[in-house]
Amino acid sequence: MKQTILLYLMVLSTICLSQTNPAGIHRINNEYQIDTNVVLENLNLSRLVSEMQLEKIKEYKSKEKTPLIILNFLKVVCDSNFTLANPKEDWNFGCVENKKLADRQLQVVGLSNDFCILAYKSGGRGVFRHLLIFKLKGNEIVDFWTGIGSDDNTIKGILKYITDNIGVRRYRVNADGTKETGHYVLNGNCIYF
Repeated sequence: MKQTILLYLMVLSTICLSQTNPAGIHRINNEYQIDTNVVLENLNLSRLVSEMQLEKIKEYKSKEKTPLIILNFLKVVCDSNFTLANPKEDWNFGCVENKKLADRQLQVVGLSNDFCILAYKSGGRGVFRHLLIFKLKGNEIVDFWTGIGSDDNTIKGILKYITDNIGVRRYRVNADGTKETGHYVLNGNCIYF
């Protein structure tokens, strides 16, 4: 069984990596599957940004503008625990949780015919900024990327932040003075919603 699953994952990875335009999400048996390699290595990000720059993206500061397909997707990947407050509403951002408050706070929603950009904050010991890009075709998600957001609450500023940081990596200097390549600035080593 483990060999079959491993073989399946290797074939899927090979197919995704061999694509000219790899997608960060696939639909398998009517369920969305995130391709973590594509997302964490930013393999689809330049193309998504180029395509978005050709779109007229409207900016909203209301969670109600987030398309239902995206909210449903986020509820599935977060085990129904995806709650979002509007920008000026109270939310859980510290160590003490109030069950009546949302766990995330919207920064901005950007919408066009083919794209949704969602930027929000989540809390805990500190505040973490999330940036999600969805490419839509009708009522289906056909591509996806997520990473670390910025302080900017405008779509124009977010797109500039992305273009300024595509391909930029963090480096760690070891005790012997050698540099070790780290993760991309735009994301870490995992996908976190």
